[in-house]
Amino acid sequence: VKVIEVSEAELPKLDDEFAKKFDIKTFDKLKSEVKQNLEHQAEKKVQEVQKNRVADLVVKLIPVDAPQYMVDQEIEQMKKQMFSQFQGLSEEHLNTLMAQQDVTPEMLEEAQKRIKVALIFNEIADKHNIKPQNADIEKFIVDMAQMYDNPAKARAEFMKDQNVLSHAYQMVLEEAIADYIYKEAKVSDE
Repeated sequence: VKVIEVSEAELPKLDDEFAKKFDIKTFDKLKSEVKQNLEHQAEKKVQEVQKNRVADLVVKLIPVDAPQYMVDQEIEQMKKQMFSQFQGLSEEHLNTLMAQQDVTPEMLEEAQKRIKVALIFNEIADKHNIKPQNADIEKFIVDMAQMYDNPAKARAEFMKDQNVLSHAYQMVLEEAIADYIYKEAKVSDE
C-alpha cells in the first residue's frame, strides 16, 4: 500500500453563505429552523413513547382476543410497509416479495398487539366520545409533508389521498385516546 496524500477535511464557515446552500437566507434563520425541527422531533418522540406505554398497559390490563382475520390483514399491512421503502418496485414484484416473506414470531406478536390496541382504543373512543379535531388532522398532515422536498405540494397531494387522510385520522385518534387515558390514569406506588 502506497500513501499518496494525507489531507484534513475543512469544515465550512457557518455563515449566511452556508445557509444559502439550503435555500435559507441567513445563518440565524437556519439555526432557528434546525432548533425548531429538533424540538418538534423531541416532542413527537415523547408523544410516541407515551402512546406506546399506554398501549402496552391497556393490552396488559384489558383482556381482548384479536380476531385472526384482523391479525392476518395487519401482517399483510406490515409487510407492505416493510417493502414500500424500496422505490420503483412494480406492484407485481412487491406482491411477490410479500408472499415470500415469512411471518416471524415478532411480526405475529406485533400484529396481535396492534389489533388489540385498536379494538380497545376504539371502544374507549366510542364510550367517551373521543374524536380527532380537523385542525389536529391538518397539523398531522402538515408535519408529514415537512419531510418532503416540496412540503406544499406533498400536503396538497396528501389532502386528496383517501388512504393518507384515513391514516392521519387514525393516528390523531390514537394520540387523543392515549392522551385521554394518560390524563385519567390513577398512578399508585406499587
